[in-house]
Amino acid sequence: MGEKMKFSVSLDADLGQALRDVADEQQTQISSVVSHALRAYLDDERIIRDGLAAMEQYQEEHGRFTTDEKAEAHAWVRDLMGWDEAESRQTA
Repeated sequence: MGEKMKFSVSLDADLGQALRDVADEQQTQISSVVSHALRAYLDDERIIRDGLAAMEQYQEEHGRFTTDEKAEAHAWVRDLMGWDEAESRQTA
């Protein structure tokens, strides 16, 4: 284990209780659950940033995405996520 940093955070009561419950179920410390969740969140954010940067680079080299290409991408994500049309529009 590396160097530790201490933080003070405030959570909604229901989220705090859920955090305590998970830590109890896993028989671990709250800080361990938070560290695991934060690591996963930051990994997801890095993947999103890298993907957006790659799309931007692609468009710089090949031109902006067309309306048809965007519609095809939205349909692919909708099918992948199992969303219906209404859910797809809400998240877009």
